[in-house]
Amino acid sequence: MNKTVLFLINGLGIEKADSCNVYNEQLMPNMDQLMNEHLFTSIATDTRDYNSGYQIFSMGNTDPLGYSFLENLIEENKFGESPNFNTFKNSLHSLDGTIHVFCLLDNERVVEHLKGFIRALEIDPNKKVFVHVVFPQKSLDDYKRLIKVLNKLNYDSLTQIKIGMIFGLGIIEQPEKSNELLDLGRMFFRGTGERWNELDKKLETLWGMKIVPREVKGFCVTEGFSLHDNDMIFIFNYEGIVCDRLLQLISNPPMSITHSVNTQTLRFQSLFPLRTTMQIPYLYEPLSSETSMAKALEQAGLTALVLADQENINLIYYMANGLTMKAPNDKVKFAVTDNGILFSQEKMSAIINDPNYQVIVINHRIDQATSVEELQAKLSQIDQNLAMVKGLCWEKYTLIVSSLFGIKKELSLGNRIGLVNFSGSVPVILVDKRYDKSLYKLSFGSIYTLLGTSIRCANPEMKFPTLLKKKDFLTRLLFKK
Repeated sequence: MNKTVLFLINGLGIEKADSCNVYNEQLMPNMDQLMNEHLFTSIATDTRDYNSGYQIFSMGNTDPLGYSFLENLIEENKFGESPNFNTFKNSLHSLDGTIHVFCLLDNERVVEHLKGFIRALEIDPNKKVFVHVVFPQKSLDDYKRLIKVLNKLNYDSLTQIKIGMIFGLGIIEQPEKSNELLDLGRMFFRGTGERWNELDKKLETLWGMKIVPREVKGFCVTEGFSLHDNDMIFIFNYEGIVCDRLLQLISNPPMSITHSVNTQTLRFQSLFPLRTTMQIPYLYEPLSSETSMAKALEQAGLTALVLADQENINLIYYMANGLTMKAPNDKVKFAVTDNGILFSQEKMSAIINDPNYQVIVINHRIDQATSVEELQAKLSQIDQNLAMVKGLCWEKYTLIVSSLFGIKKELSLGNRIGLVNFSGSVPVILVDKRYDKSLYKLSFGSIYTLLGTSIRCANPEMKFPTLLKKKDFLTRLLFKK
């Protein structure tokens, strides 16, 4: 029976030249040995987080499904085919208040979608639409493109669109940001707060202070954006984002926010369903991907067992099934690793040798480390686990060692701060006696190709994209080892 064990060290990548020295042979001798003795390559990845890594692995990209959906509506002028859209459009014609759009601004495509959507609503050109920008980005490098995107929204958009407030997604996601959330609420209800008309300078200041976009405290751009009776709150979302804290703040503000708004007159709507306890009406049903890990496994006649900590199982489930919590099949199973089973030889032997699973995905992660010393300790421990798993797979199953993303973050290093830069590319090692180095090689590819390789090694008859290639005659002649 063919079987693939995919051993993921999520967060580990090829160390860049500007990174402080983290990886060495003594730190991970087992991985280093596998790298030298078996098939090895590096593959490209432009993501640095668990969420995006699993989305690429399962579906091939990180674009929300709503991107292509909205682009089709705009290009084909199909908004009018939706009864929900038409009802919403008609309701805006009699709206006494202002329209407030909360939008996760990721790139220029979002600006184009927002413009096309508002144009299709045929709102009175004299009525302002305040767009409140939410930054989801997690890297300082994102400020370069954010300046361009904000300028496009501010100056190359419909005249009625005005930027109201700007803040980071972390403000509404993280409970520990309650003070920042209250400040945001005061700004929204009162229309006063830190104001920046020159967005380039503000973003340059934030970059200089090393505050990543998603952690930015709220500030305002245009006057007159404050909340009033009968206003419409519209969430321009592509996916089921969690925004309970924001919606509760607006609909039921705490006593510390003095205001004169009758919040019972406010109306709420979203583009797609939100993951929130409030019953918010939405225009379009949730989308699911035609391509996913679950569907690929079904096509190959395989079943996978994913081993992950409790914190990430729902996320992986959502990605593996194609951006839906409604599984298209039963081809992806899960086991929780918080009880330490990854380091139990007896339990891991039972799991790896279980005939019900043809693909085993083992998840380790190093991206939560807060110091270089902690990171190195994690890598050393993972390397010991790798040695055990390699022994269980040896001469029986294919073992692939890789990562879904590489981190780039500053960590404490003694009494200073050091940059750990594993971004851009991750290693791939393939260990299997069937694939001798003199006859086979690993080519370049992407994280999505890693899924195809895992499936092909378990079922060689499938035609999924793979990193594993047979060497041609000339290559075998020139490179015998």
